[in-house]
Amino acid sequence: MSEEIRRNANRISRENQSPIENERFREPKKARSETEIASEKIKQSAARIRRIEKYETVKRLRGEGISISEISRRLRMHRETVRHFLRCDEYPDVKPAFRKISPLVNYQDYLRQRWNEGCGNARELYREITKRGYVGSYHTLVRFLRVWRGDLPEEDRLRIRVHNFRMRSEREIKWWLLGTKSNLNKEKSRFLQLLQQRQPEIGEEVRLIEEFRKILKKGSEDDYENWREQVQQTTGNQELKNFAFRLGKEDQAIRGAITSDWSNGQTEGQVNRLKLIKRQMYGRASFEVLKARVLFADVE
Repeated sequence: MSEEIRRNANRISRENQSPIENERFREPKKARSETEIASEKIKQSAARIRRIEKYETVKRLRGEGISISEISRRLRMHRETVRHFLRCDEYPDVKPAFRKISPLVNYQDYLRQRWNEGCGNARELYREITKRGYVGSYHTLVRFLRVWRGDLPEEDRLRIRVHNFRMRSEREIKWWLLGTKSNLNKEKSRFLQLLQQRQPEIGEEVRLIEEFRKILKKGSEDDYENWREQVQQTTGNQELKNFAFRLGKEDQAIRGAITSDWSNGQTEGQVNRLKLIKRQMYGRASFEVLKARVLFADVE
């Protein structure tokens, strides 16, 4: 199973890309009409007049000996704003806000093209636009794409998350395959689904392993024999074949584990208890003390 996982897991994301249908794709803002621009200027001029009147009122009240706190309460202004007005000899005009141009402004068309082609991987897009001269940060691109990703249907968002999926170790993927499926989130479940679609042999091997578990719990000797024959005949996985071969060397013990109600659980439990008592004494007590604690622990 390790070879199949190593060979196929890294290829899943690229081979399952498809165009992203996004009707709400961000479009450039439309140019405003002359009427809208004129209306905006009138509003700005009226707001400036109101601010000048408030500035003059602050100066007048202060000249009358009114305290800064009282001016703040009367005009419903912050005290720091009142102090700022009093420090100025003339009305301080509001400076226009400085808006930094995004370094992505020259790459939006290319990002839109790649997005519609099905590439939602921020890392991959970052590498591509960097080769084209982009000098901004990776996180700037992530914030830019977050708006587009939020407008997508759930199915497309899930596919992009699979594409962005960080490759895990073979051991971890094996635990996903052999563990409880209900504990996996949508991303991991989708990953395993794509992995088994690409390599159907993995699904067959997982089925055989789960069947062996059931045989150990509630199976019979005939089920065990049939399982070994299936492994030797139907699977091409050498690891599973070697496992079945090694079971044959301990055939009597395996059959006993299947048919008998007894196990070495009691033995393992007593060994664990003995080690716990020994560690409680930090290994400094003699064998006689350890013997007394084990044998007479329940004696009052």
